[in-house]
Amino acid sequence: MFTVIPNYSDVPRTQGVQMSVRTSDEKLNKDEDNMKYEEEDKFKDENAYKDESKDEEEERDVRLEVEVGKWFLNITVDGQKVMQKTMNHSDVGRMRKGGLYLTVLHPSTFIVMHTSRHRTFEMSGDMELLRVLKGVQPGRIVVLAAMNEGFQQLSDLTISWLFNIGSLAIPDMTTGDRWACVWTQGGRVWAEGTSWVDFTQNKNIYTTYNKDNIEKKQIKKDYNEEKQIKKDKIEEKQIKKDYNEEKQIKKDYNEEKQIKKDYNEEKQIKKGYTEKNNINNNKYSKNINTVLDHLKFVIQGGPVRLSLVLPRVAVRASECVEWPKWGVWAARRRFCDRYEGYWYLCSCTNPEVLPSVPHSPPPHEGQPHSLKQSLLSPHYSLTKSEGRIPTVVVASQRPLCLYWCLRRLMGVVGSDPRLTLVVADGDTESGLREVRELVNLFGIKYVDHDSGGREVTKRITRHYRFVLDTVFITFPTAPAAIILEEDLYVSGDFYRYFSQIAPLLLNDPTLYCVSAWNDLSRQNSRGDPAVVMRSQTMAGLGWMLSREVYQEVIQKWPAWDKFADWDMWLRLPELQRGRECLVPEVSRTFHFGSTGAHLTAHFYAKYYSHASFNVQPDVDLKGLDMLGPESYDVYLRGVVAKAAHMDGANANPCSTSFLPRNSCLGLWNLDVRGHHRLLWRLKWKGTPLLIIAYPASPFSTLKTKEVNVMVRYNPNKSSASISP
Repeated sequence: MFTVIPNYSDVPRTQGVQMSVRTSDEKLNKDEDNMKYEEEDKFKDENAYKDESKDEEEERDVRLEVEVGKWFLNITVDGQKVMQKTMNHSDVGRMRKGGLYLTVLHPSTFIVMHTSRHRTFEMSGDMELLRVLKGVQPGRIVVLAAMNEGFQQLSDLTISWLFNIGSLAIPDMTTGDRWACVWTQGGRVWAEGTSWVDFTQNKNIYTTYNKDNIEKKQIKKDYNEEKQIKKDKIEEKQIKKDYNEEKQIKKDYNEEKQIKKDYNEEKQIKKGYTEKNNINNNKYSKNINTVLDHLKFVIQGGPVRLSLVLPRVAVRASECVEWPKWGVWAARRRFCDRYEGYWYLCSCTNPEVLPSVPHSPPPHEGQPHSLKQSLLSPHYSLTKSEGRIPTVVVASQRPLCLYWCLRRLMGVVGSDPRLTLVVADGDTESGLREVRELVNLFGIKYVDHDSGGREVTKRITRHYRFVLDTVFITFPTAPAAIILEEDLYVSGDFYRYFSQIAPLLLNDPTLYCVSAWNDLSRQNSRGDPAVVMRSQTMAGLGWMLSREVYQEVIQKWPAWDKFADWDMWLRLPELQRGRECLVPEVSRTFHFGSTGAHLTAHFYAKYYSHASFNVQPDVDLKGLDMLGPESYDVYLRGVVAKAAHMDGANANPCSTSFLPRNSCLGLWNLDVRGHHRLLWRLKWKGTPLLIIAYPASPFSTLKTKEVNVMVRYNPNKSSASISP
C-alpha cells in the first residue's frame, strides 16, 4: 500500500506537472492516517538473518519515499535518508553528475545493496545500466530515477526492457523529463511518477517569440500607415476634383496617368512587403527552432515525489535456503546478502562454481618449436613452480567490473588463483570493502592502498607504480608479469597466447613488452588469430612486462606530484629506446567497461566496442621464428614486393568509394600507433593491407616509379590531398 504525492509547491506553474501512477491492488481502502510504523536506529545487515525471534517486527510495513528533481535525488526509508545526491551547474558542463541513478534495496533489511549512476545522456551510456539491472536477484527492491538529464540517449533496448518489467511511462520519456520508478525485481511495479516538460506553457518561449516578431509587426504597421497616407491623398484629390470639376476635366489625362503611377507604386510596395515578410518569417522559423532545441537542455520537468508503503519480506524468505551454511558458502551468503548486481554468483537456483583448484596448464607448454628448445624450458613457463609468471589485476572502486573480469579470467585454461593478484586503489576503510570481499570469494591474493589526491590522472599514475612494485615484490622469482585492467574480458586462449610468446620477450633485447591488444583490428577485419606482429606502440590493455624492463623504467617513474599519464609516459622514445612490442592480429582482450576516468560511453562506442576478439580455442601461433628485428624486416619486404600496389584515387582506402567507413578504415585515428617503422599491417575483411608512409618509412624504397603516392600531406590544408 502506498500513495503518490506530487510536490506542486516547488513546480513553476508554467511547466505543469503530469503524473503517471501505478497503484497497489492490496489494502487500497486502508486509512493512511491510521498506519503505524516504527523507525529503526540503523540497519545491521550482519545480524539480519541471525535473529529469528523478531519475525513480527521484520514483517512490518516500511515507508519508502523517493524525491527527484533537476538538482537532487533523495531516498528515505522510514524517515531515515539512505541515499542523497545533489549537483550544480558545473557538474553539468563536466558531465560529472546527472543521468539515471540506480539503487537496489534489500527486501528485508532495506539496506542499500547497490547504487550507481549511468550517463544516459550520451551514446551507449545505458549499456552498463542494462547489464547491472539484469544481474539483480529476484525479490530485490529497485529504484530508478532521472536527475537532470536521463533520456537523451536512452536506447530502444533499455526502453523495451523497462517497459517489459512494467513501466508505463518510459516509452514517452524525452529530454528534460523527470521520472522515478520503484519495482520488485521479477515482480510488480509499485510506483511510477513522471513530470513532463510542457514547452507550450513556458514563458521563455513566448518572450523569445514576441522579441523575434517585433520586426514583423513593425513592417506590417509601417505598411498600414503608408497605405493610409496614400488613401488620404486620394480622398483629398477627389475633393479638389469635385470642387474644380471643370479644371479636373482638363487634367483627366494627367490624373489618369497619375492614378496608374500610384497603382504601380502601391503594387511595388506590396511586393516589397511580401518579400521582406517572407525573409522575416524564415528568420523567425530558424530562430524559434534554435530556441526550442536550446530549451530542451534548459527547461526541465518539475520534481517528482513517490511515497509508498511496502511489505517487509521475512529474512528467511530472502535467503538462498538450498545453499550450504558452512565453509566458503557462508562467506558467499554474507556477500550476496549485502551487495547486488552479481548475476550467477548470487543466484539461489543456479549459482556458478567458483575456482578452487587451478585449471590445467596451457597445452602448448613443453611442446617443441622451431625456436631454440631453451626458450621453452620450464623456467619460462606460466605455471611451473619456478620462474612462474603471475597476473596482476589493476582495480579501483568498481566491484562489478572486477567481478566480470575475474569471472572470465578464472575460467580460462591456465588460470591459477595462487598466481593472480588484485591491487586496488581507493578508500581502504569503506570504498574498497565490497572489492575486498569479492576477491576473497575467488581465493585470490589482494592488496589495496590509497593513492591519494583528487587529480585523476596523477592518481592513476601513482597507482600503476604501486601495482608494478607490488606484483614483483609478491612474486620475487617471477621473470615477468601480466598486467590486466579490471574492465577487460580475456579470450579462452589468453594464457596459451602469452605462454608461447613469453620466451621471445625474455630473450630478445629489442622487445619492450607483449600485448594482447591490437589497436588496428576490428570485428569485420577477419584477421588470423595465429599471426603475431611487431609494433612500435606499447598497446597495453592486457600486456606482459619483463622484470628487467620493470627495473629500468621504475627508477624513472614520474614523481608523486608530477602530472603524467602512465601509458603515454611509457611510450616516450627515451623510455622505449627503439624497442618494440609484440601484438596479435586478433586481440585476446575485450574492453567491456564503457566508462572510466578517461573514457566516456561515446568514446567507447566509437573506438572500443567494435574491436576484434578471438573466440577460437587452442590457437597455435605461427611464424614466431620470424619476429626477430632483422628477420621481421626481411619478411615484410618480401610481402611488400609480392603485393599488388593500389594506384589512383579510386584505390584509396580512405575514400568512400573504396571503403564506406568514417575516419578512414574506422580504426584508431587520434595519434600514430600500431606501426612498425611506419608500416601499418592490418586486414580488411580478410584481405591483408599494408600502408607505408612515404618517404619516411624505410620500406618506401620498394615503391616503383610507375606507382603513384595515393595520399600526400599538404601542410597548407587541414586534410590530406590525393595526388593525381
